[in-house]
Amino acid sequence: MKTIVLTVVLLAALVGAVAYGLHVWLSLSGVELGFHGNLALVLCVVLVAGLGIGLMRLSYYSHRHGHDDRAAGQTGEPPDDRLDGRNGG
Repeated sequence: MKTIVLTVVLLAALVGAVAYGLHVWLSLSGVELGFHGNLALVLCVVLVAGLGIGLMRLSYYSHRHGHDDRAAGQTGEPPDDRLDGRNGG
């Protein structure tokens, strides 16, 4: 039941955000972007998408190679004291 409620709430938020974005987009019909504005917009979209993709790849890489388990102390291996900072390493 909680999953259905969460799904409905998130879908309603998505529909609201899309409707608001569409309203803003259509209300700016008289505004024109120059070359630099379009360039900034494209660079922003590319950089934000690249950052998101890169962080997700790092997350999957970390999970696949067991770094998450070692950081949480779930493998039974002793922690790496070189990263501790107390022993000068």
